Amino acid sequence: MTQEDSKQISPDPDGLKTALKQGRRLSIQLRPNHQALATEDPEYDEAYALPFVFCEGEAIAGLTRTGHFLADDKGGYETISFSYNTAYPYYSIHFPNRYDRVKNQIATKIMSKLQYQVFDFKLTDPARLIFETDAADGHKPRDHGLSDSIKAGRTHFLTIGFEGGRMWSLPVDISYDYYPTGAIEFRTETLLTSKHVVMPKSFHAELAATNGQVIDAMKHPSANLELFMPADITFLKILADGRFHTAATLGANKPMHYDFLKVFEYP
Repeated sequence: MTQEDSKQISPDPDGLKTALKQGRRLSIQLRPNHQALATEDPEYDEAYALPFVFCEGEAIAGLTRTGHFLADDKGGYETISFSYNTAYPYYSIHFPNRYDRVKNQIATKIMSKLQYQVFDFKLTDPARLIFETDAADGHKPRDHGLSDSIKAGRTHFLTIGFEGGRMWSLPVDISYDYYPTGAIEFRTETLLTSKHVVMPKSFHAELAATNGQVIDAMKHPSANLELFMPADITFLKILADGRFHTAATLGANKPMHYDFLKVFEYP
């Protein structure tokens, strides 16, 4: 693939979803467009792993961990995360230390994709499938070595499909094998982020209807808007029988149901 090809590619959402179901991981390669930004800074390439991926319709959003260092000119610092999507003209930076608990909003910076001359999603090779279950066969669990993987101290990630075609791919925080009873449970890593990351299509439609000037601003490479946006978290508690909980349903003890689950072992 040439640099010019990379500029023009719009990732095929169905192809990316198929890849996630195969246990592939997503990352992104970026090259800033210094000419459009009118800067004489040295040119460079950069890449970010996107371990948290959220699919809704034709939109796919990838999120980094909150492990990026940001310092201010007064000696203070904080950790931030980045998110990149396949469908819309912006990417975003999230500031979990600036969370408004009362309004459930997180400070978010929305920036134009035109800052980059290369904005290219990448995929790893498939990982080893160790567990799966599907509503199509009554959520009969198919164990491909989960117990041995846990005993070996291996770490996991999963891809889960929800009603309506939404799909998430997330790192697993803890995999539980309750071996006396045969029960299986997974809990995902938890990050605080913005609603527009976990529901990219729905939120973009709402943004277009209620705050369209934000989208219009993205036509300019230097667009850089700081907003407080509705917050969400990546936590899921997933059971092998087709039930799962978000943070909200866990407290209310009202589980929901997923369509399919695939769990993979990190290489």
